[in-house]
Amino acid sequence: MSKRSAIILIAVILGLAAGFVCLAPSKGALMARAEKQGPADASYSVTVRRYDHRYRTELLYRGKFIVSSYEFYQRSVPPTNAVISWPRLDEFVVTFNKRMTVRCTWDSMSHDKVLWERGPSGNSGGFSID
Repeated sequence: MSKRSAIILIAVILGLAAGFVCLAPSKGALMARAEKQGPADASYSVTVRRYDHRYRTELLYRGKFIVSSYEFYQRSVPPTNAVISWPRLDEFVVTFNKRMTVRCTWDSMSHDKVLWERGPSGNSGGFSID
């Protein structure tokens, strides 16, 4: 194997490893988790994790494949709890400390058209996109 081929092979392996790490579910402190069954026995789950002053909400397919995620930073008044409300398969809301919400809607059949919105708690229509 030539030196150039070896460098290309190493670059591909490192790229695949980095992609796997980025796509793997996160390991922060778990704040909340919910699971819902979809069509054809497909399960979806929502996890909310805390990393110091960062908060990450992940939508997972079959508990391990990330469909989408949303992360925000909150240092001044860090949330200490999260509650997930999941009225329909393609929409859920996470409420942090009863003060702020993160809402997610998506097309559950094709796993696309994901929209994340953040706003104050109790705000039904005036969300702002970060």
